Amino acid sequence: MHEDDIRDKLAENLSIIEAGLTLVKTNFQLPNAVGSSGRVDILAKDLTGAYVIIELKRSDNAAREGLHELHKYVELMRQQMRLGAADVRVALVSTHWRELLAPFSQAVREWSVDLRGYQLGLEPDGPTPVSSTEVHALPPTALVGPTPLQLSIQPWDQDLGRLWEWVNSRLDTVDVENLIGFEFTHPVNPPLLYLVFGNVDPGSTAEMKLSKVADDQEYDLSDAPADFPTEYLALYFLCQQSITGSVETGRPEVLQSLLQSPDWTMGTTRRRGVFRSEMIFPSQDLAREAATGGGLSAIRYTGIARSDHEQRWDRFVGRIAYAASANPRWMSVTDRWLREVAELPYAMDVAALVFNPCDFVSAFAHGWPDELANYLPGLEVMAIRDQRVERRLKGCLVHSGTYTGIIDAFETVYGDTISWALGGRLGDPIVSDEMMLELVGLEYAVFEWSPDNADGVLLELVDGSLVRRPPDEIEGGTPLWHDRRPLPDLITAHQDEFAALAARLRKDITRA
Repeated sequence: MHEDDIRDKLAENLSIIEAGLTLVKTNFQLPNAVGSSGRVDILAKDLTGAYVIIELKRSDNAAREGLHELHKYVELMRQQMRLGAADVRVALVSTHWRELLAPFSQAVREWSVDLRGYQLGLEPDGPTPVSSTEVHALPPTALVGPTPLQLSIQPWDQDLGRLWEWVNSRLDTVDVENLIGFEFTHPVNPPLLYLVFGNVDPGSTAEMKLSKVADDQEYDLSDAPADFPTEYLALYFLCQQSITGSVETGRPEVLQSLLQSPDWTMGTTRRRGVFRSEMIFPSQDLAREAATGGGLSAIRYTGIARSDHEQRWDRFVGRIAYAASANPRWMSVTDRWLREVAELPYAMDVAALVFNPCDFVSAFAHGWPDELANYLPGLEVMAIRDQRVERRLKGCLVHSGTYTGIIDAFETVYGDTISWALGGRLGDPIVSDEMMLELVGLEYAVFEWSPDNADGVLLELVDGSLVRRPPDEIEGGTPLWHDRRPLPDLITAHQDEFAALAARLRKDITRA
């Protein structure tokens, strides 16, 4: 039985596929001036006047070629007949769909034209179509990655392997699949298993079982994050089990501290669900992604994207904005700068690092003096072309005004160490930090270096446009911008005061 025979019989009765279709031509030769030939099996029109390209396949092997043909025909219709998406739609008709369903489903979601599929039934031992059933695309699957829902467990018997198996047995009861466990060891402290929950599919059996348990056990879910309600349920459920160890709720910043600590060493990465594939999820990539909460940490993000990969670029820009959301100057200037990069006539690889803790004091509590740079807020974005950095963006704190003694400023804003640890007297750590910076005479600034600006320029957003301000003087080889001085100059000038604050904070933290 030849495919042409099926085509001719189907052309005689197009209503089998859809009522109201009328035949224009079979084996329609498309005009071509772009080096690609095309013959449409059946060209029809629907009741609205739109053209319908019907591609017919009758075997799995031929079915795999169907989408390639349709891509070609649609483009030729656009190029040669100047018809747009509103004027053309596509029907893929096949007697077999086993090989075709997956690429068809992808095309349905990605194409700008209307694409429909039909499974054709033929008469016994004959070419005449007698029925058709519309084929629906596979439902889109939810993306899975590390989330900010995290948990640190130090088992009393120090057996991390046994703890991981126990965690698996508990999560099996509620069908929670996606989980990562990072093992950490310490020369003095007991080892710990750091758990990072992956996304739970909406509508899955895990969601239904967890919801039922929460209702039956009357869980207090008042602290559940709006973005990860089911993942929070999974964490809550696990915490309600009889865990034989010390348990603490984690967060991306805690994991980042463990990864950066000279004392804690990351060992085996335990995997569950989609994370089992180490080829797709290498351990170091997983750890880095989990340390930013899957890119959804409000204070830290590291990532890279190419400006011409639209989907990844949009996610990249969004995650930078999220990490810098408490810093309006950084967020607005960086967003506009990234748009400039995306509008260039050539593609750039762009790498970013954002650290925005909104807690200036903590840098001196934890980083003074040698590790201070690791705890101060920082933003760095590099635009790379042909393995060469063409533009570099740097965000930092600069000294821009009068100076109130650092200890006096701390006591004015926080009063004491306990109040600082609780977010300040106002209970809002971001507002308290802003007050602290203002008293010390600090502000956030963004600078850019490029081949045209070797000394750097200060970037400011004025009426929605970036303004590049060159340094107005060079002092001792250091560029200065409108009385803004580097933060290290301030710290060096008042080193004894900053050292005294650091000593006080550490003493009070240890005593507490």
